[in-house]
Amino acid sequence: MRILGGSLKGRTLAVVVAPGTRPTTDAMRESLFSILNAVVDWTDCTVLDLFSGTGALGFEALSRGAAHCTFVDKNAAMCRSIQRNATALGVADKCTIDVDDVMTMLKRRTGPYDVVFCDPPYDLRICNQVLRVLDTEHLLTDGGIFIAEHDEREVVVDVEGWERQASRKRGGTVVDVFQFTQEQ
Repeated sequence: MRILGGSLKGRTLAVVVAPGTRPTTDAMRESLFSILNAVVDWTDCTVLDLFSGTGALGFEALSRGAAHCTFVDKNAAMCRSIQRNATALGVADKCTIDVDDVMTMLKRRTGPYDVVFCDPPYDLRICNQVLRVLDTEHLLTDGGIFIAEHDEREVVVDVEGWERQASRKRGGTVVDVFQFTQEQ
């Protein structure tokens, strides 16, 4: 797996594939970041990568100029792999890695974040719940972006104060991009 754009473009991530891990494909990441580049100023951006897995989405954001990324995954082996990749890429000082359950972490984290990636195991069907917690706990900045990657059987519903910026489908995978449009 490689970084597709930015200062780390072409660098390879050492990937540990744990049971249930389904890394975002290069084609989907490329499509997603072409959407995000139109709505996100990566400079000084704070990113939250939920259900991080390989960390590819967070590393892609760091490569494009994000100031910091918090990676959250309950699999300790995946988090150790993210730490090794952060060190190898020279961005460890821009990373916080939490071995934790995502919903538990969200309820105690202060935020706010500019961009939140949510790429859970598809069978959890938890994207709507994550979006509601981000909203009620005020975890995104005004204008902040929430990205939900899920399987086509899960429908992420519109929430008041959030504007759907884009929705892309590749095979059975859907990526929805929402922007928080209401002052918190």
